[in-house]
Amino acid sequence: MTRVIARRFNDRYGQVFPEPPALLTSSPEVPELDGRKTSKSYGNAITLSMTADDTAAAIRKAPTDSQRRITFDPINRPGVSALLTTAALCSGRDENDLADQIGDAGAGALKKLTTTLGNDFLAPHRQRRNDLAQDPPPCRRRPAHRKPARERNRPTDPRGSPNRNGHHLLIDSYP
Repeated sequence: MTRVIARRFNDRYGQVFPEPPALLTSSPEVPELDGRKTSKSYGNAITLSMTADDTAAAIRKAPTDSQRRITFDPINRPGVSALLTTAALCSGRDENDLADQIGDAGAGALKKLTTTLGNDFLAPHRQRRNDLAQDPPPCRRRPAHRKPARERNRPTDPRGSPNRNGHHLLIDSYP
């Protein structure tokens, strides 16, 4: 998205912004915990608002199969492969290397490893989110000189608000 914006701006106004390079990972698609696409309505996403315990609970609920040996096979074993992909992206290692490391330990060991790697990877991002929530950036704060809306809109004249002609209408004075 940034590249598109930079190109369009530069085409219109001249060379102002350098076009950022593409950042491509080894995984073209990141499946979520159940192998489907990420969706809040599916309830299969790991979000920054989750605590470490929430993340562990979500990973424990991820579907796997009954085979004891852990292998990376996205076609035949989408649940196990989704967990291996998540662990690989969090650790910077290859999915097949992680599968060989776990070996015959089973799905429980895979889920523990994914939970540990995921929480370690997300910890600094969660801390930054918490720091921003406690002390938002200055640009988001209301200027000190500006009153809240409920105080700004309050009429200062005890007779009420003036109409278009500048005359004050007093409801109590009508017969």
